[in-house]
Amino acid sequence: MTYSSIVQRRWKITPEKVIIYPYGVLYLISASLAVTRSVWFAFIGYLSKDTLTIDDVLDLWPLYFIFTSVLVLLWVFVRTAIIFDRPAQMMYKKLFGLIKTTQIRFDQVQAIVPVMNVRAAYQYRVFAKNRPDNTFTIISSPYLTEQSLHAVRFQQHVLAALQQFLKLAKQ
Repeated sequence: MTYSSIVQRRWKITPEKVIIYPYGVLYLISASLAVTRSVWFAFIGYLSKDTLTIDDVLDLWPLYFIFTSVLVLLWVFVRTAIIFDRPAQMMYKKLFGLIKTTQIRFDQVQAIVPVMNVRAAYQYRVFAKNRPDNTFTIISSPYLTEQSLHAVRFQQHVLAALQQFLKLAKQ
């Protein structure tokens, strides 16, 4: 697997659905946390190899549990998907790949636009009509510029398919 296939190019396009996984970067974050955690535990074990008893190891179980649960939560959150379902004329977000949290009908989609986030990276967002708080749903990984290679691929593949879905919905 390449960096772009893990982090920035995770989508499936079929004639009926477009499924986007925008949080691929969390794979890299969780992997780096796992390596850091393993090195840290090995270092602590090495420093206390002469004085470490089984009771000391058992006393550290809350720490093991917290680190493991953070990793599990990150891996589960990566499965969050944005699904554009053409037959149902709906866009919905499935948190953890299981729970529908956001639902927008195609005729309620105001725009899909790139927006600069706080870290000076661009993400594509879907804005809904008639929402007083101007809510949005993030549908892409962050890109450094709108003209970066990964952003152009996203525009050519995903946005083209979404525009076609939305155009068919207006007819």
